[in-house]
Amino acid sequence: MTSTDKRPGERTRLEAAEQALHDIKVRLNKTQEIAHLGCWELNTLTGQLFWSDEVYRIFGMLPQEFAATYEAFIDSVHPDDRDLVNSAYTSSIQEDKDGYEIEHRIVRKQSGAIRYVREKCEHSRDAAGKIIGSVGMVQDITDYKNVNDSLEQRTLQVERLAHEQQFILSIMPIGAAFLKDREILAANPAFDEIFGYESGTALGVNMMALYPDSETYEHIGKSAYPEIGGGGTHTVDSLMKKRDGSLIWCSLVGRAVNAEKPDNGSIWMFKDITARKRAEDLLLESNRLLNEAREQAESASRAKSDFLARMSHELRTPMNAIIGFTQLLEDDRDNPLSEDQQDSLHEINKAGNHLLELINEVLDLARIENGRQSLSIEPLEPWEICSECVSLLRPLAQERGIAVTIIPAAAGRVVADRTKLRQVLINLISNAIKFNHESGTVAVGFELRPERLLRIWVRDSGPGITPDFLPRLFLPFERAAAVDGMVEGTGIGLVLAKRLVEAMGGAIGVETSVDNGSLFWVELPHTGQMEELEASTTAATVPLPVPSARGRRILYIEDNPANMRLVKKIVSGLGGVNLISVETAEAGLDLLRTVTPDLILLDINLPGMDGFEAFGRLRANQQTRDIPVIAVTASAMPDQVKRIIAAGFDECLTKPINVQRFVKVISMQLEKVAPGEEA
Repeated sequence: MTSTDKRPGERTRLEAAEQALHDIKVRLNKTQEIAHLGCWELNTLTGQLFWSDEVYRIFGMLPQEFAATYEAFIDSVHPDDRDLVNSAYTSSIQEDKDGYEIEHRIVRKQSGAIRYVREKCEHSRDAAGKIIGSVGMVQDITDYKNVNDSLEQRTLQVERLAHEQQFILSIMPIGAAFLKDREILAANPAFDEIFGYESGTALGVNMMALYPDSETYEHIGKSAYPEIGGGGTHTVDSLMKKRDGSLIWCSLVGRAVNAEKPDNGSIWMFKDITARKRAEDLLLESNRLLNEAREQAESASRAKSDFLARMSHELRTPMNAIIGFTQLLEDDRDNPLSEDQQDSLHEINKAGNHLLELINEVLDLARIENGRQSLSIEPLEPWEICSECVSLLRPLAQERGIAVTIIPAAAGRVVADRTKLRQVLINLISNAIKFNHESGTVAVGFELRPERLLRIWVRDSGPGITPDFLPRLFLPFERAAAVDGMVEGTGIGLVLAKRLVEAMGGAIGVETSVDNGSLFWVELPHTGQMEELEASTTAATVPLPVPSARGRRILYIEDNPANMRLVKKIVSGLGGVNLISVETAEAGLDLLRTVTPDLILLDINLPGMDGFEAFGRLRANQQTRDIPVIAVTASAMPDQVKRIIAAGFDECLTKPINVQRFVKVISMQLEKVAPGEEA
């Protein structure tokens, strides 16, 4: 009889039973989902494996993706746990156990995520007691494991922190005590040692016993505890009393354990500063004696200055005669001297000029110290002053193989006396050359400083200055023992530079360390205005005349000092042309950020970036692409000249320089109509 043959009542009861069975299954699945608990069943005779829906969710699979076999299940177990799972199952079968319970990891097939599960299995048997199947449950315990592991780690961290704090307090050289109602409830060994207590005997002692009198106790309490109660930290130095009654000075720092509940107590740190207090008293007395000694030294220095000033004047008269007659003998063509006599006379002249230079330095120092130094203050371009000084001292640098460079930088004009500033910079640069290693380096640079100051600095690669000599560096007649007698000089140059800079309203200083060279700097007021900005402002308001060579500016990029001097001498004869020189293409490109010349002379064979690469960058830059560029090269081969012209240079000059052609070429370029001007 089919279902259609059943009576209506029977069909209704059957449908109701099926619906109830479905509802039970839904509730069971929902319960398993909430508990993250799935069930499974394995028929050991057929090898067929059944999983509930929750097991699929735990393993991150869909039923159609999983071949329901024990081998497929093992494939989802974490590789490191497969032996554990296999052993648990097989040993329970072999040893005829009722089941097993283990925890292990699984790897979800789709995401690769690792989950922790707890698995419990029970075996079913036939009438003869033989195991014919297994049923079990699997529960996702990942969240539990993570929380449990985190809790264990946090517990270990707290225990470790407590041990570390206890250890730190036990070895800390500063005394520490926990106070409640100003009574000592805990103290570290350093506290006991500072106040003369045996270990643990300070517990329960009221702080009143540690102060010299009740007034001090009450005064500190009134000032400290309101601040601590507000969440602050109170710091005070106070005289305190040890257990044996002796007095010591202590530095106290206190803070509430809980700022929101100050009644819970406070932590205090105690440091014995008795030795420091005694040292401070000794320092005050030493300062008093030092001031007296300084006044005596200044009085002696003034007397010495007066004496030196008088002696300098007396010495100049015979020195003028010595140098003057020496020059007459050297230039006497009617009675020429022998070569040996000329050499001797040259040495006399050299020694006389050196002695005169030293006398002049002594006189300048005496004049400054006596307040008789006159100054002519005006706005100056530091680049020009430094260039003059470097050019003047280049022969001295070449004798020792010292490379001297000026670092281009945007800087305002400095307010100073031109002659005095030049004298200061010559002293600093010459010292950087003389007190340097053979084949060393010297760099000169500028930078704007706060409060409208401009710093000019000179850095060398020499041996540096020892810390013990630094305090005497700017004192008259002081010379380091390491160089005394090895380098000419009187030890007046730096003190003279210091007096001159201070007279111009500036300051001088040094940054140095042994074996790392020295950096001397001079800071003077600056105008805050660039010469180029003033020129551009004038150009915007005043009609420009027809251009001429006069008033034009040429940038010469050349690394050979002899060639540099030759071109400077040629350009100086043109009248009104300002020549700016740098030794590398990189320095020239940096300079062009702030200075716009009318013409560029560019050497081709330069160290680092060569002339061709520099020319390419000039033409690629909006600011410099229209400036005429003349190549200067010692490679006079026709192919090289053709390559230069093909690259786009406006002209090519070959070395050795033909002066007439050189003047003609640069004059023609300077006479060209500048962009934006009308012929």
